Amino acid sequence: MLFRSLFLAIACFSIYILLSRLVHVQRPFIGVMRATGYTKKQILSHYLSFALIIGILGAVFGAVAGYGLSYLITSAYAGTIGIPMTSIKTYWLVVFEGVSLSMIFCAFAGIMPAFHSTRIDPAKAMRGEMLEQTFHRPLLERVFPPLSRVPLFLKLPFRNMFRNRRRTVFTILGLVFSTMLVLAFLGSLDTVKNTMNRAFNANNRFDMVAVFLGGRDAATIGKIKRIPGVEDVEPNVSYGVKIRWDGDSADTVMMGLLPDTQLRKFYTPDHQEVKVEDRHVLLNNWYHSKKGLQVGQTVTVSTTWRKRKFIVGQFIEEAMGNVIYLPRDEARSEERRVGKECR
Repeated sequence: MLFRSLFLAIACFSIYILLSRLVHVQRPFIGVMRATGYTKKQILSHYLSFALIIGILGAVFGAVAGYGLSYLITSAYAGTIGIPMTSIKTYWLVVFEGVSLSMIFCAFAGIMPAFHSTRIDPAKAMRGEMLEQTFHRPLLERVFPPLSRVPLFLKLPFRNMFRNRRRTVFTILGLVFSTMLVLAFLGSLDTVKNTMNRAFNANNRFDMVAVFLGGRDAATIGKIKRIPGVEDVEPNVSYGVKIRWDGDSADTVMMGLLPDTQLRKFYTPDHQEVKVEDRHVLLNNWYHSKKGLQVGQTVTVSTTWRKRKFIVGQFIEEAMGNVIYLPRDEARSEERRVGKECR
């Protein structure tokens, strides 16, 4: 949402600055049009239609090109990291916002300079810039008189900032937006780096996950421990579930772990370590901040064969995913239930 608004705002201000400047430099032509009998309404209609044509063409081609580029970039990204299935969705609200803002700012940028030019006497408008402007010392020079005695090479740029206040404001806004973009992307890089570090160094302490379908845990664990280079092995159980509470629900993955697991660490938002407990479920803080779940509340964990109630334990903070965690014995009771149901 933030990046979408930021990019749209930058695009709108860029459109306004470029198009308004284009119309502004045509002030002599507006003066000629006024002198030859064109009415203000005709002149405004001409520049409004000129701006709207640019806005409509740019919006349409931008929307089409944006969709095509999103498809290519998404496909390339998914192919690079090996995502097996991708879904590309068009967000029509964003397209509508972009098209609407494009036409609004184009119309505003086209009609405002033309409106100011039509109010000027045709003879003066044909000169271009107004030559009879009266000089007034900037407010800062009146408040701080020593500023008027600075060297000329500093005084002229300073006064030039106040000669066209609108241009100065838009220039400052352009620099602000540019700095925001740079800092936002630097912040994104730091966020990704911190997320990866927390996910693979703080929360998950293992180096490899081996998935087995069936078999005896003790025999399998013994074989893996005898592999050269293996320092520790911990079994776990994992499968898809649906969690329900107070009329709301979410599809997620349940993972059963040893209560004293050393290969996974769980931390609360206050950076306190917590463990899985009997009859309790550990949930990501997302369930608390976005869904309103509270510690001690009862939730129902459902599979295709069984439903069980658990007490919500301390909320944990994980960088990726909304996996829920139970003691392994609780999860294996569900697994044994599967075996009975299948026979």
